[in-house]
Amino acid sequence: MSDPPLWVDEAETSINALTILQRGIPSDHYLGLPIFENTLTRSWPESKEYEFRDTSYSDKGLAIYHGWLPLYGVAASFLLNEIVPDRDPTLRPRYSQEEMRRRTRAARIPALLWGAVFLALVFFVARQVYGLDCAWAVISAATVSTTTIMYARQARYYSATLAIMTLCCLLMCLILKRGRWRDFMLAAGSLILLFHTNLLAFLIVGTVSLLVVPFMLAHSQIGMKLATGVGVVTAGVLPWMLWTGFITAVVDRPMARSLLSVHEILRYPMERWPYVLLAGATLVWLLVAAYFREKISHRFIEPFLPYRGTFFFLAAWVCIAFVSFVCFVPAASFFYSRLTLVLLVPSILFGAMFSAAVARVISPRRSSLLAATMLVALLAWSGKTTLWWPEASLDDPPVFQLIDHFRELGIPPGTRLYADAGDNLILRFYTGMPFQSVMPVRKSFLEGYEGEVFILESPRFEWLDPSQIQRLLRSRGTHVSDAEARDLVRRAFENLIREELKTRVGQAWPTVESPREYFPELLTLQRQKTHQGVTRTVTLSGNPMFRGYDIRDYTEMWQVFFFRFVQPESRMGANLNYANRIGDAEAVLLPGGWVLFKCSASRTRD
Repeated sequence: MSDPPLWVDEAETSINALTILQRGIPSDHYLGLPIFENTLTRSWPESKEYEFRDTSYSDKGLAIYHGWLPLYGVAASFLLNEIVPDRDPTLRPRYSQEEMRRRTRAARIPALLWGAVFLALVFFVARQVYGLDCAWAVISAATVSTTTIMYARQARYYSATLAIMTLCCLLMCLILKRGRWRDFMLAAGSLILLFHTNLLAFLIVGTVSLLVVPFMLAHSQIGMKLATGVGVVTAGVLPWMLWTGFITAVVDRPMARSLLSVHEILRYPMERWPYVLLAGATLVWLLVAAYFREKISHRFIEPFLPYRGTFFFLAAWVCIAFVSFVCFVPAASFFYSRLTLVLLVPSILFGAMFSAAVARVISPRRSSLLAATMLVALLAWSGKTTLWWPEASLDDPPVFQLIDHFRELGIPPGTRLYADAGDNLILRFYTGMPFQSVMPVRKSFLEGYEGEVFILESPRFEWLDPSQIQRLLRSRGTHVSDAEARDLVRRAFENLIREELKTRVGQAWPTVESPREYFPELLTLQRQKTHQGVTRTVTLSGNPMFRGYDIRDYTEMWQVFFFRFVQPESRMGANLNYANRIGDAEAVLLPGGWVLFKCSASRTRD
């Protein structure tokens, strides 16, 4: 749970949790600095330093982009693990590597617990809707699925969303079967929890709940129960929306639907066509079996037909979730991994029911074993299963190596510390140092600030594979060992960064290495690999915000992401807000590919 280190979004969650320990509520400032975590769209004319405010927070300074329940879970874990907020910023890293790993574990523990709750609940739901063979199938698949494991290993809202969506599903089953007051009140409470975990999931489950209302009408006092449930849910969400300023702030978020093409909307199901085809064939078979039930063997009908309502309900849930995601997700959150999150519960239940039904056709007495085997095999066929998680590298993680460099770096008082992309959140959490995102800062402020400015750029290029270098040199008649190839990988990587820095800064350290005859080819290979890697990352994300831009490296990718709605062309390259400030700065190449620009006060431009 401590490796790898937290990535940007996990660090964001962790900092939000630390603000809870400070103020009791998730707030927009930590270590005296505003928190920036989202695409920049809202101007901030009142601020001399920042051109933009972050849409993740309301005008009242409260977090509104993500649900509060997971944040309080992480805050509770921090409290139990004696991790306290940093009261005052420091200009030297505050925590050792062991302490940073301990903070990582504490941040991820709630997600692991929510993941265990999800496994228990999905087992009970599957048993309720179909039977024990379905339950064993679904828990077997969920236990080895790389998707569910990934969600349960991140300090985010993902595993809590899965658990509470499954709880809502279980309570819908109980309402249909029993319809007691207790079931309605528990369902209302679970919807409130879902609202405070994932607003889109709340919208989806609330819409899906309407599908089962006609089947509740036979219960006694159904009108009163429904009205009371709606009233409880309203009381659990509306005051928060009014108090936090959510209603007025939400209109500032550009929606993904304004950017999506038909191809981009359909690409997700098209890339998963075997699952779509299997689900469609199952629904067609249910219709055929219902129409020709007298002409088909009872053995092939009985495992399917009595449960056709549940099959169609889960299919409708998937469709509602897909349409809701496309229509209502902000552009900054349109990632296929988050679409999978809201589709997973009905999808895995549908798959488990299908596997159990087929298993009953083949061998009713061994249906549990067969159903579990078939569903796990289906996931394995698509490369979505694992029996163990890859071990972390024996080397210190790159971000920890970076932080170790700052331990030896004397930073003068009054120095402004900035980082591009989202690395500022990771560094602020792990070091206690006042790192800020450079993206929303006014160009005039950076150029006019009289003190020193340190700006950290994240790695913009990909590393070559040692085998690529060995193949290139072999074609020239030169053979190098694996160790020599790894050394050349590092040197080629660093030389590419130095080449890029030549036109941007006054001096760079370490100085440029004397070029070897094959270095130009290595640099070309590295640029090509980086471009391919960025293209692959953008494609796999599914996010339409990158469309229309020829992005060459990872720095450009995140610049497009943050500036997408404020004319990226006018804020990149020579127009970057800190381009002039680093013109006569000293650039230091750090381990892992980070570059630290040290802009001294004496070099500040008028």
